[in-house]
Amino acid sequence: MSSYVRAYVPVTSHHLVSAWPAITDVLAFAPDANGRALRSDAGEEAEFTAQMTAAEACLDEVLRTGGSRVVIACDIPALGTQVRSVGAGLEAFGPLSLDPSRVVSFHIDDPEVVAGLPEDQEAAAALLRSSPLLWFDSSEVGDLLEAFAQQPLDGRGDRGLDS
Repeated sequence: MSSYVRAYVPVTSHHLVSAWPAITDVLAFAPDANGRALRSDAGEEAEFTAQMTAAEACLDEVLRTGGSRVVIACDIPALGTQVRSVGAGLEAFGPLSLDPSRVVSFHIDDPEVVAGLPEDQEAAAALLRSSPLLWFDSSEVGDLLEAFAQQPLDGRGDRGLDS
């Protein structure tokens, strides 16, 4: 039996719409082995750090092309996947292909925040970084795809998502 690691994959809403369910050639961020062994609040903090690292990894792309950051929480094989340290307590796995049946949830930028982003790139980045990501269950992927398909490429306008 293979063991799996809970990891966080950064994509943009445009990438999700164009590629789902064949999300390939992506990196996944996860706490390192020590972080994965932590329990309680410390374990949650390690997971949150990995999730925020993934969100940061797709920030520049979103600012350049519009849309929203999407962090896909999923379980990836612990063995047979290239892994490297990317900072204190964090590892990057991949490049890899996602198994859609192993996706647990999606974490996205608040559509109201995205719709109101200022033109100034630094101000927009700061606003996105300070706004919490919204959680969606994996069963809601169809709704997300439908709403994201309506997003203009410049990242402005009505998002069609209820927060």
